[in-house]
Amino acid sequence: MSGTLFGTYAWQPGTPGVIDLHGMLLNGNGAATAHYMPLAVQQPAYDWLRENLLSGKADNVQFHLAGDLAHYPFHNDKNGQLSVRIMVNNASLRPAPEFPVIDHINGMVEFAGTRMHIHANTAQLYRAKLSNINADIPDLFSGINEKLVINGEAGGNAADFVNFANHSPVAKVLDGLTTHLQATGNMKLLLNLTLPFHDLNKPQIKGRLLFINDRTLASDVLPAMDNIAGTLNFTESSINADNIALRLFGRPAQLACQTGPNATLIDLHGKLPATDLAQWLPAPIARQFNGSTNWQAHIQLSHGKFSAIDLNSNLTGMASNLPAPFNKPANQSIALHINAQPAGTGNLITASYDDVIHALLMTSAHNGKTRLERGTISFGSPAQLSAAPGLKINGQLDSIDTDSWLGMMDGGSQGIQQADVDLTTKQFVLLGQVFNQVHLQAHTNGKNWQTQINGSGIQGSMTWNSASQVEPHGTLDAKFQLLALTRTNAAPSVSDNQPQDIRQWPKLSMHVDDFRLNQRPLGQLDIHAHPANDAIQFDQIRLYHPDSTLDMSALWQPGSAPQTKAKIHLTVNNLDGFLTRFGEPDTIKRGKASLDGNAEWNSSPLAPSLATLNGQFTLQAENGQFLKVDPGAAKLLGVLSLQDLPKHMTLDFHDVFSQGFAFDNISATLQLNHGIIDSHDFAMQGPAATVDMTGQVNLNSQTQALRAVIRPKLSESVALASSLVGGPLVGLGVLAVQKLLSNPFGQVIEYTYGISGSWTAPQVTKLDHAHDN
Repeated sequence: MSGTLFGTYAWQPGTPGVIDLHGMLLNGNGAATAHYMPLAVQQPAYDWLRENLLSGKADNVQFHLAGDLAHYPFHNDKNGQLSVRIMVNNASLRPAPEFPVIDHINGMVEFAGTRMHIHANTAQLYRAKLSNINADIPDLFSGINEKLVINGEAGGNAADFVNFANHSPVAKVLDGLTTHLQATGNMKLLLNLTLPFHDLNKPQIKGRLLFINDRTLASDVLPAMDNIAGTLNFTESSINADNIALRLFGRPAQLACQTGPNATLIDLHGKLPATDLAQWLPAPIARQFNGSTNWQAHIQLSHGKFSAIDLNSNLTGMASNLPAPFNKPANQSIALHINAQPAGTGNLITASYDDVIHALLMTSAHNGKTRLERGTISFGSPAQLSAAPGLKINGQLDSIDTDSWLGMMDGGSQGIQQADVDLTTKQFVLLGQVFNQVHLQAHTNGKNWQTQINGSGIQGSMTWNSASQVEPHGTLDAKFQLLALTRTNAAPSVSDNQPQDIRQWPKLSMHVDDFRLNQRPLGQLDIHAHPANDAIQFDQIRLYHPDSTLDMSALWQPGSAPQTKAKIHLTVNNLDGFLTRFGEPDTIKRGKASLDGNAEWNSSPLAPSLATLNGQFTLQAENGQFLKVDPGAAKLLGVLSLQDLPKHMTLDFHDVFSQGFAFDNISATLQLNHGIIDSHDFAMQGPAATVDMTGQVNLNSQTQALRAVIRPKLSESVALASSLVGGPLVGLGVLAVQKLLSNPFGQVIEYTYGISGSWTAPQVTKLDHAHDN
C-alpha cells in the first residue's frame, strides 16, 4: 500500500484534540477494510465487514477527518466530519452466510459520519448481471439495531435466478418451489434486503421477480410452462402473484399464487386441446378425442412439495369417441374431478367422472417412477379403497363394447402389475353382436388378461396376450362353451360406438363348442383372424356339424357402415337332418347338397343380414325326395316342391308332385341382390319329370315371382294307353318304337305355370296348354 497524508492536529490538555486530516491511498485490499475501521465501530458491524467483504482492489482511497475528537464519532455529521471514499474493482461481497457471493463488483465504498454506503455500478451473481446496487449500514457506532440494507436489480438467465433462490433464504420464502425447477429465458429481479447484524439468519426480504417470455420446466410439481410473462411479489414470509400469463399444453393459461396459513396456494386455469392428451394416454385412446376444454387446477405447496392438488373440468368443448360410458359430444357438460394428496411415500388419488365412475388409487415412487400400489375403480357407486395390492375394477355398466376397445389396447395392462375385474353389464358387444345381462370377471398379472364371461347367450373365457415382436398387437384367444347370436332380416342400424382403429386389433383365435344362430344349433365353430389395414381378415371360419360343414373366409370392415365380403362353401351330407335342425322336419327325404359362391352383407361375418345380402352362388343337390308337407310350414321348400300344381294339370299326374317329388339332381346359379334371389337356370331332374324355373324369390318378404316349365316323363303312360286302345301288340309296338327312337313321346308334353304370392299361400297360374310337337 502506498499513499499520501497531510493535515493539522491541535492538542489541548485534557481533550483528544482537534484534527483536520486529508489522505489518499493506492493499491489497497478491499478484504482488509475492517482493519481500518475505528475502534468505536460496534462489534457486529465490524464482524460483518471482516467476514463478508471477501476481496477487491482499492486503487483510489480518499479520506478526510476533521473536528473535535472529543465528539467522535460524529453522528449525523455534527461537531465534525469523517469521509472515506474507496473506489473498488473486481470486489466480492457476501450479504450473509446463507446468501451466494456477489462478485465482479465495480463501484464505490463510502463512509460518511457514522454511515457506510456501497454503490456498485456493475456486479455479477453467477452469470446474472447486477446493476444499481446499493448497500447501506446506517450507523456503524450506535450498537442499536445495526443492520445492512441492500437494494438493487438484476437481469439475466432464468437458471441463475433459480440457482440464487435455491442457495439463499429466498428458497424459504418461495417454500421450496424452485428446488427442482429448471428454467431458461430471461428474468429480472428487484430486491430489497435488510440484514439485522444481531441475527443474520432472519433477513427482511421484499422483492419482485419479473418473468420476461420465459420457458420454465418443473418435473416435480408443475408441468411445462412457456412464454411466462408477469410479476411475482415476495417478502420473507409470503408470495403473491395475479394473472401471470403463460402457455400450458400449448395453449394460453393464467397463474395466480399467494401464501396461505399453512401452504402456498397456486391457481391455474387454461384450455386443454385434445391433441395434447397423447402425453398421458395411449395413442390409440388419445386419438378418440377432439376439440378442447377449459380446466382449473388448485395446488397447495408445503416445503416445495404439494400437499394437495385439485383438478376440475366440465369437459365442455371436447368430444370423445370412446365407447360408453366415456363417449360424449362436444357440447355435453360432464364433471371431471381429480384430487391428489401425499400419503406415505406416494400419493392418494381420488377421481370421479360425473356419477358414473369413481376411483381411489394409492401410488408410490420407485426409482423416479410412479407405480400403482393398490386402488379401486367403481362404476355406478362410490369406490372403496382395497387393502389388497393391485387394482380392483367393479360395478355395473349399461354397455361394454369389446369390439371398440380391441383397437385401443395391446393386451398389456398399461403399467398395472396386477388387476382384478368384476363387472356386470346389460349389454356386452363382441364381433358385432350384443349379449344381454353379462357377468365379466378378469385378472391380469401385468402381461396378459384372463377373462371369464357368463351371460345370456355367451359362456366361456378369453385370454388377451401382450404385444410381442411376433404379434405387435397381441393375441386374443377365446374358448366358449356357448355362443348364441341373433340375426334379423332388417338392415343393421349404425351403432353409436363403432370399432376403433382396426389396425390395432390383436390376432384372433376362437373355438365354440355350441354355436347358435337365432336359437338354431349350428355346431362347433372355429375362427382364425387378424387385422389387415382397415379391415379384419378371417382366414378361416369353419362350422362343423355331423350333417354339414361350412367353410368360409371373409374380410370384415366394421367402420360406420360395416361390411363383410366372404367366400363360402357349404357341404350338406344329410339334407333331412340339416333341414330338421332349421325347423323344417319331414320336408326332404335323403339327399345331399353343396353351395359355393361369394357374397357380401352389411353386418358381421357371423350374422349375415338378409336385407343387405348380395352375391352369386352355385347350388347342387342329388338323390332326394320332397315329402308331402304343409306349405305353410315348409314355406319356400313347399313352393319348390310344386305340390300345389297337380290340380292345375290337364292330365292327372297327381302322384308326380302331390305325393312328393323325387329328384336325381338339382342345379342352379343364384344371383342375390339385397336379399332377392334371381335365377335363370334352376333345374330339377327326377324319374317322373324335369322342372325348369326362372324368376325371383324375395327372402325379406318371403314372396316369389317364378315361371316353371314342367315336362312329365310319360313314355310308359303313352304305351299303356295304346295297349288299352289297340291291344297288347299295339302297346308293345309303341313302347318298342319310342325306346328305339330315344323316347320321342317323353319330350312332347310340357306345362308352364306362373307362381306368385307368399310362400305360405302361393298363387299358381297356368300360362299355356300342353302341345304336341
